[in-house]
Amino acid sequence: MKRLTNRHDKRGAVVAISVSLVLGLVGGVASASQLAAGQVGDPPLPRSISARVSGNVVTVKYCFTKPMPTRRSRRPFQVNVGVDNFRDNLPPLVLPWPVTKACGVVRQPTGAVKRPFSVTMSVTSRSGNRSRVLRIRPKFA
Repeated sequence: MKRLTNRHDKRGAVVAISVSLVLGLVGGVASASQLAAGQVGDPPLPRSISARVSGNVVTVKYCFTKPMPTRRSRRPFQVNVGVDNFRDNLPPLVLPWPVTKACGVVRQPTGAVKRPFSVTMSVTSRSGNRSRVLRIRPKFA
């Protein structure tokens, strides 16, 4: 969790902003019991992911391990699915989708992105922590 601290002058203007990372750890090192309990780190990525393209829609199926983490900083809140053509030098089309169950299906339009493209996926928790970004090769129907 990040804590943002603002410093103001007499007129109320912000003169300095400091960001500190607060993990609740002693000396910034996680103990083995904290890591095993899932109290530290980013939300987990799904254990199984598949992507299929049919027409102008990408269907991504995902499934997290059960039981899902309960801590606010680790529990998946949304999956961010992106479609990117790596040859056109344009940013990818990334849309957030809510996670309501351990397993789910996302049907995302490809928009103006032309083939060949890849699908990216990351997971965000409610507290704002984000997993690493996965690049997936979709299967074409």
